[in-house]
Amino acid sequence: MRTVYVHRVHYEPDNNCLAVKLDIEPITEFIADEPETQAVVDQWINIAFAGFRADGFEPEQLVATTTAPLDGREAVIRNQSNTLSDLIAQVML
Repeated sequence: MRTVYVHRVHYEPDNNCLAVKLDIEPITEFIADEPETQAVVDQWINIAFAGFRADGFEPEQLVATTTAPLDGREAVIRNQSNTLSDLIAQVML
């Protein structure tokens, strides 16, 4: 699942109070596309991919296929070995 940080900013000029609330939300059809944001995302992806290619890696190359469910949640990955971490280790070998 892909996610996005949503920043909600509320400013009250009467008392000069600024409130910022950050939420991470899944990307669904209910989040409108923003071409300016996508352009920035594309720029950083291109920079990252160019760096990988300069180091001899092809970032879009298929390196493994699995039918097993993969759990990439931080709470799982950081605390125990699982199918995803085992797959990543095998691919790196």
